Amino acid sequence: MALITYEDAIRHLKLEGAEPDAQDIALKMEQATAIVIGLIDKPNHGWTVDTQPEDDSNFMIAQGFIFKVLGRLDRFRGDDEQKPEILTQSEQQLLANLLKDIALA
Repeated sequence: MALITYEDAIRHLKLEGAEPDAQDIALKMEQATAIVIGLIDKPNHGWTVDTQPEDDSNFMIAQGFIFKVLGRLDRFRGDDEQKPEILTQSEQQLLANLLKDIALA
């Protein structure tokens, strides 16, 4: 289950007023969530799309990275000459460091 709303994804991708492919956006939301949750290695995190970021700083961090990954999945669709990383090594390390307590819990 994606940890961001469709409306937030549309706003983040600056697609308001456009007619985006809803299935494509929903798939990218799921993929972005799975990538971030996989990186923190915490599949049983207990978060839902209704978790309030202001009440859970770990969720806020994870959600921020989900938006970052979503943007990259939307921007780089696999047909680019260069294959950019979804998250750079330094971003992955930052994510791991910021959420190391939850990953170890």
